[in-house]
Amino acid sequence: MVVVTVPHAQCPPIAIPTSHPCDLLAPQAARCLWLKQEKIDVHRPFFGTIPRTECDLNRVQCRNTSYRKRVREFVLENQESTVFVLDIHSYPPDTNEWTSYELVVLDDSTTKPRDYSFAFVDFMKDSGIPILLGKGKGNDIQVEMRGLGQRSFLLEFNESLMNDPNRFREICDAIVLWLNTLV
Repeated sequence: MVVVTVPHAQCPPIAIPTSHPCDLLAPQAARCLWLKQEKIDVHRPFFGTIPRTECDLNRVQCRNTSYRKRVREFVLENQESTVFVLDIHSYPPDTNEWTSYELVVLDDSTTKPRDYSFAFVDFMKDSGIPILLGKGKGNDIQVEMRGLGQRSFLLEFNESLMNDPNRFREICDAIVLWLNTLV
């Protein structure tokens, strides 16, 4: 089973100019993966319940929130059947260093990215998807899940994909194909 987290799904009631208070495309991406599941079971996504401006649910300071406790308890209860924890985010298309990519993988490994991060990036490149593998920093859902013995990385979607639904679906299809290789 694949467990999907979307910690920044909840937008604040009032938008904050010049910031990225929530991940606009991440909830849609999580739903897309859940609905397109094939050989592998993608559990119904865990959507963040509070805005990032109140508590960034992907940081160690928020480990004791009800959201993080629900995710942790679910993974512990399903330890035997969980094969991957996918932490989904999205970024504004005008993010300078990532503008030319449709996906970015952030791997918080202490030394080098995990083999499965490389495998995912290679699979996406072979599928014609512009993707970057970067070093994450402080992505605590990933850190906690790896501490529980789970494979995990953070996957960022470029929010420009909201303007191209066909391309977005193609990318979701490619991700599901890769997830199916995990079984």
